[in-house]
Amino acid sequence: MRILLVNSHHGGAVEQYRMMSPNHYLSKMFPEFTFDSVPFLNGDTYSISWTRVWNPDTKQVEETTIPKEEQKQVPMDDFIKGYDLVLFCRSIDVYGSSEITDRLKRIGIPFGIDFDDYWYLPTHHILYKDYLTYRKPEAMIQALKDATFVTCTTPFLAKEIKKYNKNVHIIENGIDHELEEWQPDLIRNKRLRFGFYQGSTHHKNIESISHSIQKVFRDPSLKNKFQIILAGFSNKYNTQIEQMPSSVKYERMLTDHLEVLNDDPNYQEYLVNCIQSNNEQFLNKPYVRIWGTTIENFPYTYHFSDVSVIPLIQDAFNRGKSELKLIEAGMKGKGAIVSNVAPYTLLATEDNSYLCTEGRDSFYKRIKRAINNPNEVWDKADQLREDVL
Repeated sequence: MRILLVNSHHGGAVEQYRMMSPNHYLSKMFPEFTFDSVPFLNGDTYSISWTRVWNPDTKQVEETTIPKEEQKQVPMDDFIKGYDLVLFCRSIDVYGSSEITDRLKRIGIPFGIDFDDYWYLPTHHILYKDYLTYRKPEAMIQALKDATFVTCTTPFLAKEIKKYNKNVHIIENGIDHELEEWQPDLIRNKRLRFGFYQGSTHHKNIESISHSIQKVFRDPSLKNKFQIILAGFSNKYNTQIEQMPSSVKYERMLTDHLEVLNDDPNYQEYLVNCIQSNNEQFLNKPYVRIWGTTIENFPYTYHFSDVSVIPLIQDAFNRGKSELKLIEAGMKGKGAIVSNVAPYTLLATEDNSYLCTEGRDSFYKRIKRAINNPNEVWDKADQLREDVL
């Protein structure tokens, strides 16, 4: 059986976790299943200019660009007929066109779509205006209705999807435990390092605990006993939807615009300049940037932390997320301080995590307890890894 995956040319973590890796395992367990990956299915012809496949030897996604002189224009119908199943990620056509679904139905090829997020964004979301402008929720709902079947990450999403398509299946997020980059890092540090691994759309979640983190910095009893790590730092941003990089916003929230570092003006000046060079000279500071890297190397950034800090405000959109950040922490043998809300309640317990309520100082209290009880942190981390596996 030949499977065609349709995902962005700039594939991200979602496509890695939800499409490339699972289909690799499918073909590994059942060799009669094979798959290819393409960026789109629009138009009457398809120019095969690149492919993205999973290399079972390197256990990484490898992209191959076909030289222009070797590219072939293939009628789209003929190209699609070479496959038995087509799978989409999040949307079929982001602008709501029926061209692709009409073609697939006419040809008679079954097609599924995977969702890992709710389609209605809260007004504070960084992409809210973009979703409204291009009517993306409507396009996603239409895709749900058109699909032969739908897969998703959690029971909450499945319940919402069933309003539009009854043929829905829950495939929980998971990580390949055989990958080298996801092997546990069990170094136990006396100076606990608390890491933030959020993507670029978590402004309100970070903001919700900024007071707690600033209070940790300013607590004299905790001086020199901890570090705050901001992973995935970048000075780049989307000029159409952002006035400054999300990483810089997060940094300002967590450090009170660098005010908590007033006793180190040279380091403040370095941070203000927002450059990556010489960052390794400051890895012992109370606050540390870990600059962004590739999807394949991202797991290694957990080497710089001991506890993953995972805030999440409760709303319909966030309930549609998965517990992936907890899974990542567990895979790497890290502790977790996490909001006691869905979807994290699917995995987080008092035995494997520090659970936080929406109280103003909840994260501060849990971080302080962790700093003063490191053995408890490691016990919870060991239990989280066991529960994840």
